[in-house]
Amino acid sequence: MDAPGAPTPRERPVRQPVLLGLFAGAGIAAGYLLAGVPGVELMTLVAVLAGIALGPARGALAGGIAEAVYSVGSPYGIAAPPLLAAQVAGVALAGALGALVAPVLLRAGRTPRAAAVAGVLGALTALAFDILTNLGIVAGYGLDWRAVAVGALG
Repeated sequence: MDAPGAPTPRERPVRQPVLLGLFAGAGIAAGYLLAGVPGVELMTLVAVLAGIALGPARGALAGGIAEAVYSVGSPYGIAAPPLLAAQVAGVALAGALGALVAPVLLRAGRTPRAAAVAGVLGALTALAFDILTNLGIVAGYGLDWRAVAVGALG
């Protein structure tokens, strides 16, 4: 017998899609929140948290949806399709990686080890996003890859 007020078995399947929508919406809001601050964003963090809460597939989907909606409605204008695809893939990757690292983070608790794992995850996610988007810039705008690589060093 379920506790009073507990969801019935029919209501439980709704939980995951609702959380997915909430994480995607929070990611979009986080994108707009700091749109005017260069080099600072929280959408990737929201995608990682979605991965921790929902698993790799749904975390990736929440991150991908958030980035797609934000990028299409970006105050800076829509990107070329290859760059847009790279942006979506980069944030989706963050959601999937969040799920894969979740057991380590949850086991470690609030310790220096957990902080180190989170920092490494953040650095790897940022590096992967930069590589993907630089490839998207080369493909989308027809620029020489060497020029893009030199520009990416900064």
